[in-house]
Amino acid sequence: MNEEHNIDEFVKKVLQIHEQNKNSKLSHKDLHAIAQELGVSLETLEKEIKKYQQRGEGFLKFNNIEDALQALEQAYTLHPENIETLKMLVKAYFLNWKQTKDITFRTKALEKAEEMLVQDSDNNFAFALISHIKKIDKTPSLLNQDDSFLWEENKKKEITQNVENQEVKEVHKAKVKYTNTSSKKSQKHQKDETVKYNGYDVIILEKNEKGKCKIRYIGWGDSWDEWVNLEDIENPAEYKNKPKGKYKDYDVIILEKNEKGKCKIRYLGYGSNWDEWVNLEDVKELK
Repeated sequence: MNEEHNIDEFVKKVLQIHEQNKNSKLSHKDLHAIAQELGVSLETLEKEIKKYQQRGEGFLKFNNIEDALQALEQAYTLHPENIETLKMLVKAYFLNWKQTKDITFRTKALEKAEEMLVQDSDNNFAFALISHIKKIDKTPSLLNQDDSFLWEENKKKEITQNVENQEVKEVHKAKVKYTNTSSKKSQKHQKDETVKYNGYDVIILEKNEKGKCKIRYIGWGDSWDEWVNLEDIENPAEYKNKPKGKYKDYDVIILEKNEKGKCKIRYLGYGSNWDEWVNLEDVKELK
């Protein structure tokens, strides 16, 4: 079974699941499991998503909204938490609303903009689009007026961000070069920066003041980056000297014990929000 056939089967299965459960979205973990089951590599999966994104973006440039939506909705199905896909979908739905006056597309544009804010709570594009739609609700004639300021302002910010990203990449290259020639202590510190999220190895790219952090899955491209609750992050370095054990067939870390015969445990691969106090006698401590 070749790779091209595998990805076709992957797309069919994801669309089938999506059709059966229209009110739910496949998580990163779900998609990963389906890809593994059908022999689809992570690289191939990312290329497939990127292909639909590029088609959608290309059609949007020439105001071909129908084909743009078809491609972007496919990309969204394969990875519903991708911020770039959501951004282009919001634009496509908004422009389709403007062209057809079909209120359905207004609703979809708002829904996807709200999803953007779930992924990135400080996303200015989403704020601007939602605010503009609310203004149109009050003054319908605004729908027929020029709205290029929405896309142009966003484009300026993208250019600025790209420059900043390039500077970050250059700094990162310098750090990698230094790390490769540094001491074992430095290398150990770098390893400790890898943390866990729902059982996956990730690195934290940035944090905000709302208790969220942006993560990148180790071995996955930046198209899978997402914002998650900081409390859901598990840092193995924090308890490397803590005793390990088994609780109801789960691997756990014993964080602390009290005088009442109870202990606080953390499930391996899960964040602190899953911590709980259990009877010490129910935990089989491993040597």
